[in-house]
Amino acid sequence: MSNWLMSIGWLRFTVPSSTVEIVKRVLGEGDWIRDEKGHEGYREVWICRGNDSGYGRITTGAKRAPREVHVDLSQELISHWT
Repeated sequence: MSNWLMSIGWLRFTVPSSTVEIVKRVLGEGDWIRDEKGHEGYREVWICRGNDSGYGRITTGAKRAPREVHVDLSQELISHWT
């Protein structure tokens, strides 16, 4: 039997129809602070800096898909997930 190991340095995903509050509750990670500027076509942005220098960003409010929520999480924020 062989062992298989995978390391993820960055996790990005998009939820087609949700809210930032629901996504933050599911992630359960850190203090999310609203940023004043948009990012990549999304008008609303929340940023989280983890205890171990991790970084996360939740974005929403794109004109093309207003209820779409996009998430970017660095390895330090997800390394303890099992």
